[in-house]
Amino acid sequence: MGPNGSGKSNILNAIRWALTGDPQNAGVKTDNICQLADATERSSVALRFRHGGADVLVTRYLRPATKSVLEIDGSPTITGDVAINAAIQEMLGIDFDLLNALVLVSQGDIFGFLAKTPAKRAEALQKMFRTDCAERIHSALGQFMSGVELPAVPGNRDEAVRALEAALSRHREVREKLQQRRSLEELRNDSAAAWRVYETWQAHQSWTQHLQHVVAQLAEAEKAQAARQDGMERMAAEVARLEESLQGARPDYEQAKASLAVLAHYERVAKKREEIHAKLAIRRRELAQLVPPTPPEGYRPADDAFRNELQAMANALTADEQFVSSFDPASGRVECPCCRTPVSVLQPRLEEVRKALPEKTAAYRRSSAHYHRCVEYERQASLYQRERQRLEDQIRQLHAEDASLQTLTPEALQPKAELEGKIRAYADYEAQLATFRKTLEEWRLSHARQESSIRELRAQKQRIEQTLASVSVTEADAADAQARLTRLEAEEAELLNLQASEHAVQVEVARWRERLEAIDEAMRKAARARALLRHLGEVRSLFHKDAAPRFVAQANLSALCHGTNEYLELLGAEFRVSASEGLSFNAVFADGRLQPAERLSGGQKVALALAFRLAAYFVYAGDLAFVALDEPTAYLDAATLDSLKGTLEHLRGMINSRGMQMLLITHEAALQPCFDNVISL
Repeated sequence: MGPNGSGKSNILNAIRWALTGDPQNAGVKTDNICQLADATERSSVALRFRHGGADVLVTRYLRPATKSVLEIDGSPTITGDVAINAAIQEMLGIDFDLLNALVLVSQGDIFGFLAKTPAKRAEALQKMFRTDCAERIHSALGQFMSGVELPAVPGNRDEAVRALEAALSRHREVREKLQQRRSLEELRNDSAAAWRVYETWQAHQSWTQHLQHVVAQLAEAEKAQAARQDGMERMAAEVARLEESLQGARPDYEQAKASLAVLAHYERVAKKREEIHAKLAIRRRELAQLVPPTPPEGYRPADDAFRNELQAMANALTADEQFVSSFDPASGRVECPCCRTPVSVLQPRLEEVRKALPEKTAAYRRSSAHYHRCVEYERQASLYQRERQRLEDQIRQLHAEDASLQTLTPEALQPKAELEGKIRAYADYEAQLATFRKTLEEWRLSHARQESSIRELRAQKQRIEQTLASVSVTEADAADAQARLTRLEAEEAELLNLQASEHAVQVEVARWRERLEAIDEAMRKAARARALLRHLGEVRSLFHKDAAPRFVAQANLSALCHGTNEYLELLGAEFRVSASEGLSFNAVFADGRLQPAERLSGGQKVALALAFRLAAYFVYAGDLAFVALDEPTAYLDAATLDSLKGTLEHLRGMINSRGMQMLLITHEAALQPCFDNVISL
């Protein structure tokens, strides 16, 4: 008990969530946590109950996101909502729809079925009586029927029959014409005989033409052979003349070749001497342009004495600089570290050294610069001597090479152009002779081949003449055979046209027969499909909500009337009920009055609602021995509330006698005496 907003319904929702996993609240799971709770506080629902001789504990978590847990005595722990829901449904023996409809009755649902419209009441009762599966069957049949297609009939059957008969008539006409004709084999045998005669004459004509061609070829070949023989004789004479001329020119050719070799050697020597003289001129010019370096003023050799003198000056200068820096008053030294002489005693010497130090520094720098100038001069002088020596050596070598060249006197030789002309003339003779020899050899080979070809043509001419002598067909025979071939070809063409027409008519007959069979098959399929749709329509009408489902619900409602009347008697009601056609109740009073349940008073409706709930409960969920009602007093006036109180007082004894538990959630304090235990929130 408790006022509105005290959290009474949360207890029923917690029981519902623990059993079904569905709290029936808006939002996500964590929205069910009290807003006053800390954001990190753990939150869960745990329900402990006893059923079937076993102690059961189911825990479902809101925060943190942990898997739900189901613990049953003597069984392994089950985790996860899906597995837990399945295990609880199997253990209780009731699905969650009936559990929510009959066991955990939500606010306003206890009297709802009496206040609903007939259609809504039928829907609620059919769902309670589990006839909703019929609606799914009805819908599935409708979807299946919408997918059944009537085959399209490909054409008109009467037109197809008429077309088939016309094609069969044309086929008979063509067959009659074919029977009046000679067979194709006979025609072709006659054609073959005529064609052999005609071919024999054609072959005779062809051989005659071929003979003429062979005779012409033979005459041409014999003429060409005679001309080739004459040319070969002239070519042989020319070859002999060229060989004689070449032999006479041989000595001049050898002498000219030797003279050209001498001239080539002379030209090489002369070219070499020109190259040597050119190199000599270049080296002499380079030697004349070579200028010796000028020694610096006051030059002295940059020897060890000069370097030792510079080193002594540097050492003395360094000693004076160290003396001045060591005993300068600014250094803070008061006496000499070696002889312990006071700095004040050394002051005259310090002043003398300090005054002489610039002059010593300048003298050392002058001597060092003069030393470096002398070193540079000696380096340049050494380079000059080496370069001069190199040029003089090369000049001497070139003079020796020029003296070693042989002196020639080519004035006694013939001019080079004349010698080269003799060699070219001899080479031309050789080339011309080689060409003539090659041509002569080719003509000889061609002559031999042509001789063989002439013999073959003569033999071929003889064979053709023998073949022509064996042919007995005349030109008149050939003309007659050709005329017969023309007639036979026309007759064969007509026969083939008739056979083609027969085949086309046969194809047309087969096509119309196939079309007729397709039409008949499509008509049979369409008839079967229409029969199936009629049958399915009849079956589907059985599963319409106003057919079998309504009948089953009506039958179940009538069956529940007996239990409802028993509980009405226990509750002390003055009427009993019977099921009406509209899935509702008719109230029958002791004096015989009959009126619809919707016209009962408030208290009578409360008694009927509780009696019907109990009757349905003990049929579908009686093994649970537990029922919870959430705010059954909602929307009740004072008179109806008093009726409910009286009904609950009668119900208390019946509940206790059956060993049941009833949980009532309400804010009405007047109902406290009806219950054994009251929890106030």
